[in-house]
Amino acid sequence: MPEIASIGKVYALASIPMDPSTGLACGLAGLLIGQQMEIPVRRAAEHARFGRPWYVCESCGAKLAVLAGCPIYGLVRPKSVCPNCLTPNSHPTRARWLALTTAVAGAIIGTHFGTAIALVPMGLTALVMVAVSAVDLERMIIPVRLVYPASILIGASLVGVSVVHHQEHLILASAVSGLAAYLVFLAVHMIVPSGMGRGDVRLAGLAGMVSGWISYGAGYVAFASAFLLAGLAGVIVMLVTGQGRKTKLPFGPFLAAGTLVGVVWGPAISAALLHTGA
Repeated sequence: MPEIASIGKVYALASIPMDPSTGLACGLAGLLIGQQMEIPVRRAAEHARFGRPWYVCESCGAKLAVLAGCPIYGLVRPKSVCPNCLTPNSHPTRARWLALTTAVAGAIIGTHFGTAIALVPMGLTALVMVAVSAVDLERMIIPVRLVYPASILIGASLVGVSVVHHQEHLILASAVSGLAAYLVFLAVHMIVPSGMGRGDVRLAGLAGMVSGWISYGAGYVAFASAFLLAGLAGVIVMLVTGQGRKTKLPFGPFLAAGTLVGVVWGPAISAALLHTGA
């Protein structure tokens, strides 16, 4: 495993660290944590307060059995109706998709970073990106209630990791990348507000901060991947639905996917594209 000092540099694809054991552990953790993210995702989408009781009916407010929200059991047998008012669950399979998506992201992040302390901010980023994407897919909004606290927490953890490993220059790189991404997306939002929401602007700042901490090349790859994936998805949706250029897609999930690509494979991809060395 390379030291944390190598994270801020560009390195070849063959030198990307691989730690399958940590990846497996992070994947299992993501499977369990992802299911529980159903609660903050639902409440963020509905602008409901975050607080107890956790497991309640969306309609009547009755408390549900805690066992239904327990890991594994809730995945195998999700509640389809409320036992009190018999109202169907509006999202009976969302917990499963959250769990599976978080597990995949956790496995990739864990395999790449291994036991390095950088796993902490990158793991937090993966969790937040999955949650934000779920809300954006449902409501076409980026929840500020998730993005702002996450940005502060992740930013503080990036600073801590940089200081611990005497890589303070990464703090400046992260700040510059985050601010640049925010300003660019803000300019696009002001020019074409219907094409880029204010929530996307805020999320872009977080994505730039995290990917830029890896390297400037990683930040470039992160946003290039996001737009490439969004463009491909848009073309596919237009061909399938026939809606033409008026087709609207939430950008949050693509920005989340692009951030993952940039953080994990960004340095190697940018090195290959820009012909730079480590």
